[in-house]
Amino acid sequence: MPSTRQRQSPLALSKVAVLTLLLLGVPQCVVDLTDYVSESSPADCKRDLWCVDLFSGCGSLSSHWRESNFKSASFDVCSNAQHDLTTPLGFMLAIRLVLRLRPRGLLSLGPPCGSFVWVNLATSLRTLSEPYGDVTKSHVSLGNLLMARACILCLIATVRGCFWLLEQPYTSMAKVFPPLRKTVMDIDRYILPCHWRVFFWMGSWGHNSMKPSAAWGTMPSIGRLYRRMNKKRRASLCSRGMVRKGINKQGKRVVTGGPKLKESAAYPKGYGARLLDLHKPIMVNNGFLKGYLHRAVDNMLKDGVRVPANNVWDAADLPSMQQTLRKLAKDDCFHKIR
Repeated sequence: MPSTRQRQSPLALSKVAVLTLLLLGVPQCVVDLTDYVSESSPADCKRDLWCVDLFSGCGSLSSHWRESNFKSASFDVCSNAQHDLTTPLGFMLAIRLVLRLRPRGLLSLGPPCGSFVWVNLATSLRTLSEPYGDVTKSHVSLGNLLMARACILCLIATVRGCFWLLEQPYTSMAKVFPPLRKTVMDIDRYILPCHWRVFFWMGSWGHNSMKPSAAWGTMPSIGRLYRRMNKKRRASLCSRGMVRKGINKQGKRVVTGGPKLKESAAYPKGYGARLLDLHKPIMVNNGFLKGYLHRAVDNMLKDGVRVPANNVWDAADLPSMQQTLRKLAKDDCFHKIR
């Protein structure tokens, strides 16, 4: 006699994954969102992606993975208006992509750095003591929202048995951003070794400028992104147009973004190729991460359940997502969106 029990979606979080998130202080709303997304996704949705390229820009990273026969997906508002991480639909679609990652797959993130880089510090007012900056400015609050939601996606990827890498310019003040610090410190303490601000030259992988960069994440081989550049390679790179230097009306020297600064955010194809080469041995190792969440839960329970600071995730604007979730559940309309 066939069972009447409904089959669980392949995108659903396991019980131990849910417990891990809650013990890490992730708000219940995030668990509710993942549940709703997994239950409301089309029936043909499954764990079929090796790489998700979030804030992908022109999508050069994911395109190289696809060309190498590793199924991947890109996510960027510039290429698809629905891929706006600030909207309820966009955040849910991003969660769906992360849930579709295969075990040991890679989540690559490059959140917009405009309000985090040193060129903008005079405007954003980010400091060690004020890591959120001047939130009355729209571009600063937007940067906080995107970075905080990116951190939540990193946590979801971690409990799904996947790896992640978050890239920023080396001067980015993301290093003092509380949600990122909490994410990295908690994962490193209880779940997996997590790299903190590993330096590398994007120019080593085909960028037209040297572009000193930094990476955070659980991808085991992040440190091998660094490659020393010789004089010949340095001489072939050009940083003209990245910044403008001048003197303001008060007679002080000022530095502002140049016409080519925005273009420099695009990843070169060599960067995607390097990530694939480094991560490929991990993807084919079926024994990697075996039993890691159960060990993490044991470690956290030994330490005692910790009550997190209530304001750590405020920048992610989760209350608005909770309201949207209630409305969607009431109207039962998310499954109509593709």
